[in-house]
Amino acid sequence: MQPNWARAFSQQCHIQSFKTLLTMSHRFRFFDQQIDMMVEC
Repeated sequence: MQPNWARAFSQQCHIQSFKTLLTMSHRFRFFDQQIDMMVEC
């Protein structure tokens, strides 16, 4: 059983990494679109 602060901290870490993953996937999608545009030209 973890103490409360440890659980809160790990939750915060998970949220942070989740946000990072979201932004990364969003950037990659944007990058893909850019490449698609280049290929179309």
